[in-house]
Amino acid sequence: MRESVRRNFIAFTAPFEGRLHYMYLDVKGLVTTGIGNLIDSVAAAQALPWQVGAGGPAASADQVRTEWEMVKSRQDLKNTPAERAFKPITQLRLSDAAVDALVLAKLDANEASLKHTAEFATFDSWPADAQLGLQSMAWGMGSGFATGGRWPNFRAAVGAGDWATAATHCDIDATGNPGVVPRNAANRQLFNNAARVVTEGLDPEVLLYSTGGGTSQPSTPAATGRAIFTVGAQCIAYDTAANATTGGAVPLSDHWKGIDGTGFELGVRAVTALGSRRYAFSGSGYIRVQNQVADAGYPRPISGNWPGFAEAGFDTDLHAAVDLGNGKIYYFKGGQYIRYDVASNVVDEGYPLSIADNWPGMAEAGFADGIDSAIGWPNGKAYFFRGDSYVRYDIAADRVDDGYPRPIAGNWPGLAEAGMAGPIDAVWME
Repeated sequence: MRESVRRNFIAFTAPFEGRLHYMYLDVKGLVTTGIGNLIDSVAAAQALPWQVGAGGPAASADQVRTEWEMVKSRQDLKNTPAERAFKPITQLRLSDAAVDALVLAKLDANEASLKHTAEFATFDSWPADAQLGLQSMAWGMGSGFATGGRWPNFRAAVGAGDWATAATHCDIDATGNPGVVPRNAANRQLFNNAARVVTEGLDPEVLLYSTGGGTSQPSTPAATGRAIFTVGAQCIAYDTAANATTGGAVPLSDHWKGIDGTGFELGVRAVTALGSRRYAFSGSGYIRVQNQVADAGYPRPISGNWPGFAEAGFDTDLHAAVDLGNGKIYYFKGGQYIRYDVASNVVDEGYPLSIADNWPGMAEAGFADGIDSAIGWPNGKAYFFRGDSYVRYDIAADRVDDGYPRPIAGNWPGLAEAGMAGPIDAVWME
C-alpha cells in the first residue's frame, strides 16, 4: 500500500462512518466501534484497550463482556443515531490512539486479504487513488466482497488497468443503507482520478483526492476557493488560499442579483450549498441562488419544502448550517441541531439533538446554547462562530481543537477591518 493512502485513510473514511469511541449497533444490529469497526463478538471487544470513562482506568474483561452484551441486546436502538442511543448508556471508551490503531490494523488486514483476488494481485503498482478506492469499497463491504465470481465487471476493469470503466462499476448497493451514497461518489472520483494519473503520466504515489485539482471529497469545499461572510446587509469575500479578505464589504444585493425586495437583501442565515445552488434562509422562508443570481419564484416557506424540518421545529429562525462532507448537512437553532440527509432529502430520524451532548468541546467553549454561523473549510476542519469568537472543529477527530475559542479579530485577516469581527450572520463557500 502506498504511504499516501495509509496516511490519509482515516481522514478519508471518518466522515462516512463517524468516529465513535464507544460500542454501538450498526444498521444491521452488529456491535461496532471506532470508524465502522465491527466487534460483533465478546472476544473481539475484549481484545481492545477499553477504559472506564474517557482517560479512566483500564476496563476488566468482565466489564467489557457486560457492556458488549448490553449493547448487543438493544436491537431496538439499531436505527437510532448512536450518539443519542448508545453514548448515554455506555461507560467504556477507547482513546483516540486506540481508534487509530484499530483502523490501521484493519486497513492492513484488508490489504492482505484483497490481494488474494486475482485481479487485485497487482495492487502495489496501482495509483494511490485506485488503492484508496478499493480499500474504501472493502471498508464498506468487507475485504472478500469480490470473491466467488462476484463483481465481474469491476474486477475485469481493474485487472485491465481501465480505471475509468472501474469508476462506472464500483457503486456499493445503497438499498436500505443510504449512508453509502457519499462513499460511492467518493469512490467514483477516486477511480476517475486514477485514470487521470495514467493518461497524464502523473506520480502514482501522489493521492489526487487530497491535493485538489477538482478531486476534493464530494460535498466538501475545493482545496482553494472563496468564502463569503455576511453581517446584516453587508458581505465580504475571503480567499481561503491567501487566508485574507479580498476587497471591501459590499451590499449583499450587489453580490446576489435579484434579491432586492425579497427581504433577504437585509440579511441571511444558514446558507447551504447543494451542487451549484445556494439556499439561504431567513425567518420562515428561503431563497435559491445560482451563479450569484436569485431564482424566480422565491422566497418559499421552509415548511412543506424541506422534509422533516417542521416536524423538528426547524421551519423558522434557523441560525447556522455546516456541511462536513459525509453526505449530511447539520442545521443549528438555539442549543439544538438536526442532521439532513442530502441523498434522501429528509431530516434523519431521532433529531433534533442537543449540541452540548453531541459535539465534543462545544459546551466547554461556551458554544452549546447557540451558534451564529459555521462553515466546512478545505483543511479538514469546520469553523463555528458565536459573538466575537470562533472555535475550530476537527472533523476526523470529532471534537473542538485545543486552544479555542479565539477572537475573530486578529485571526481572520480583514474581517475586523471591514466591521465583521462578529457576530457573523452567515458564511459559505462559493
